[in-house]
Amino acid sequence: MNLAKQKLIAFSLHFSASLLVIGLFFLYVIYVLYTPDIMRFEGGYEIAVIIFGVDLVLGPVLTAIVFRIGKPTLKLDIAVILLLQISAFLYGAYTLYAQRPSYLAFAVDHFEVIPASLVDDAELKDSSLAPTHFSGPRVVYVEPPSGERANKITFEALYGGKDMQHYPEFYRSYSAHADRIRPKLFVPNEVTKNWEEAVRAVEEALANSPYQINDVLLAPVKGFRGEGAAIISKTDLGIIAYIDVVIW
Repeated sequence: MNLAKQKLIAFSLHFSASLLVIGLFFLYVIYVLYTPDIMRFEGGYEIAVIIFGVDLVLGPVLTAIVFRIGKPTLKLDIAVILLLQISAFLYGAYTLYAQRPSYLAFAVDHFEVIPASLVDDAELKDSSLAPTHFSGPRVVYVEPPSGERANKITFEALYGGKDMQHYPEFYRSYSAHADRIRPKLFVPNEVTKNWEEAVRAVEEALANSPYQINDVLLAPVKGFRGEGAAIISKTDLGIIAYIDVVIW
C-alpha cells in the first residue's frame, strides 16, 4: 500500500470517528441544551461551528500528516494528536455548556434568555422550576420585587448590574401567572415596530399549524446576540414558535 493511500485511510477513519462523537454532541447542544431558536438568539451557532469545525479538522489532518505504517513513533504521535483533539473538544464543550440558556424568563413585558453562568439555581424558591440536562431552557415568570429590595435592584441595574430577571428567587410558574402575563403581550396587527414584517413572519410560521394569526399573541425575546419575538397561543399562553423580527 503506497503512502498516500495509507494517509487517506488514516484520515478517513479518524474523521469518521470524530464526526460521530462531535456530531452527536452537536445535536445534543442544538436540540436539547439550547433548542434551535434560542441557539439563534444567543449566537451559539457561530461559536459551535468555529469550535467543533476546527476540532473536527484538527485531529484527522494531523493524523494524515504523521501517519506511516512502520513508523517507530507512530503510537506516540497519534496519542499526542488525540490528546490535543480531546482537549480542544472538552474546551469547546465546556464553553457551550457553561453558557447554556437555563431560563427563558418573562420579565415585565418580554422574554429574556438567561444563561446558566448568570444565575444560581440554589436561589430558586420553587425547585421544580430548575432546568435539567435534558429539559432545555425553562420558561418562567419573574415576579417583580417590592420595597427596598426593588429599589436596590433598580439602582444596580441602572449602573450595569443585574436586573430582577437575573435573580432566581423571583422566578415563578409561567402557566400559573397567565393572568399577569396576558395584558403585557402584543397583538400581531398592533405591534409598535416592523408591523408588516412581523405579520408576514407570523403567517409564515403558522402556515403548517392549526393556528391562525387571530389565535396568537406576541412577546419580544431578548438574547445575548439577537432579538426576536415568541408566537404565543391566546388560550394557554404556550409558546408556538419564534420569529426573527424585533417588535418593540
